[in-house]
Amino acid sequence: MKIRCIFLHRQQYKCFIFSLSLLVVCLLKLVHIKVTVKNSFFIEPYGVTANVYRVQHQKYDINCSAIYQMDPVEVGKSLEIRRKDIVDLDDDNIVSLTSDCPGYMQSRGFASLPLSNAEHLLGSRVKWKYVINLCGQDFPLKSNYELVAELRKLQGANMLESSRPSELKKQRFKFQHMLKDMPYEYQKLPVRTTRAKAPPPHDIKIFIGSAYFVLSREFVSYVDGNPLVKDFLAWSVDTYSPDEHFWATLVRMPGAPGAIQQSQPDITDLMSRTRLVKWNYLEGSLYPPCTGKHMRSVCIYGAAELRWLLNYGHWFANKVDPKVDPVLIKCLEEKILEKQRLLVKSSSR
Repeated sequence: MKIRCIFLHRQQYKCFIFSLSLLVVCLLKLVHIKVTVKNSFFIEPYGVTANVYRVQHQKYDINCSAIYQMDPVEVGKSLEIRRKDIVDLDDDNIVSLTSDCPGYMQSRGFASLPLSNAEHLLGSRVKWKYVINLCGQDFPLKSNYELVAELRKLQGANMLESSRPSELKKQRFKFQHMLKDMPYEYQKLPVRTTRAKAPPPHDIKIFIGSAYFVLSREFVSYVDGNPLVKDFLAWSVDTYSPDEHFWATLVRMPGAPGAIQQSQPDITDLMSRTRLVKWNYLEGSLYPPCTGKHMRSVCIYGAAELRWLLNYGHWFANKVDPKVDPVLIKCLEEKILEKQRLLVKSSSR
């Protein structure tokens, strides 16, 4: 009798564990929580370049011109679509960037990737004039016709952020940083040590900005193989975020094609028209509030910001995400194609 009771208790315990596991799986499915594969990165789809997203957007019965005019009915419809019909992603979007992601991060290879890619483009058969470095959640705000016209206006100059660092930001490159595992993060993050760094090589004056830029072919040719640039890159490897000061500093380098003089005022993200980013702590003062959602203090735009985005004057918007607001992406593409057709038609007369 005693042995039988023990057996029954074991069976009940196994059933309980199985039921609990099943409940957890169902809950994860219900709230769409995805577990990141170890040593992998989540790759965001770029706008509507994939046919699956193009088909998905075409089904929405939305008047983008009415949204542009801030019609409350159409804006309300876009919010309802966002609530009910958010685009989900398959597990195929979880991919390994390299065969050894931890080793790649440990080497801080991301700091030199834009430099390597830009230099590689010099060997292209296409005689390009400018290289534009963007992130996966940027989206054009100008038609191709308009963008070419804007690039011609630069007349060989470069377009990117370049500002003097605050005392707080200086800590990012005055001390050595090491990559360490952090709670609730899928990859290692740079952590400041107590070891002070040597001054930058060649008495380089540090400026800060962004990893994203518009650079002329002449500028890229100038930095290609430049020993000063190589020394500066090697010095930057153990700083907090090398890509946030590397290009902003090089563009101030005396003698560089299209260089910004070091005595010139700061060039902020709103002054550099490359990318329009909305920070939550500046909303209400520098720009209207975000109508989408925030990720790490940055707004992921909503459809109600369509008019503001297209009229501000920048070339690309950061960030857009089909999982946050697919209607905005549909309407941005529609309005840009509309402008392109009108400009081509008027130029052919």
